[in-house]
Amino acid sequence: MSGIAKTVVVLIVSGIVAIGGFVFANNPGNPTATCQGRVMRAGDTCVETTTTRQEVRTVEQQAEMQRAKRGRYGLGAGIAGSIVFVCAAGYLALLVGVKREKTREDARPQLGLRRKLAEENGWQFTAEDPAIERTFPAKARKDKAQGTFTEVVRGELDGVRFEAFDHSYQRYDKKGVTDERNTVVLFHHPGLLLDDVSVFADQVYPAQATPLVLTKQLQSAMRRLNVTNFTLFEGTVVVARALIRDHKTGKLHDLLRAVRALLDELPATTMDRTRT
Repeated sequence: MSGIAKTVVVLIVSGIVAIGGFVFANNPGNPTATCQGRVMRAGDTCVETTTTRQEVRTVEQQAEMQRAKRGRYGLGAGIAGSIVFVCAAGYLALLVGVKREKTREDARPQLGLRRKLAEENGWQFTAEDPAIERTFPAKARKDKAQGTFTEVVRGELDGVRFEAFDHSYQRYDKKGVTDERNTVVLFHHPGLLLDDVSVFADQVYPAQATPLVLTKQLQSAMRRLNVTNFTLFEGTVVVARALIRDHKTGKLHDLLRAVRALLDELPATTMDRTRT
């Protein structure tokens, strides 16, 4: 069941609970008076003792007390149902908006802007290139089924070889199979020594690699260049981002420039300078 379908179910159920609760609060009915699980009859009294006092109620008083309690329960259910209903309605609107935006994005025509970017910079462009699999580190794809590599741009930027492409693949998890697509940038730097190290602005995985990578200079550069995270594989820097569509090719160009600049900020402990 999709997220929208689940939210609709929650919306319906919470709406029913809210309406039923308020109706019940307004008209709790005439409950049969009971005392300690026994039905009271005319002339009976109900004695309830607490640590501070003892209260004796007639049949009519007990019935009215239970009627008021039922009304309070109904009011509580109505309020709780209303809160859930409002939250579900807001979440549903958000989901619908996201889906509508994705539909609009998918419907946008390909303008060939990525091809134009390659031509303007003397790079190569390929609509689809299975050969990317040979340069895309296998460890970077360990949880992804074999996919396709499209809108491929390759070339050199300030003396460092790179590829940028859209990666479509399937991911398997407990919920099943999901189709995913993102944009990946690879920079091949033969001097890189570390392998399978993920770097974020405030932490590194595995943690033992932190002293080798996460200098204050690199942290500052990541924030300045807006590169939130990247992964180092021996000889390759991998940066994966949400799909950068054709009409936003300018963002890809900015990302390429930022990652290339970030390479110059990597500390000497990550490099074998004799191989650069």
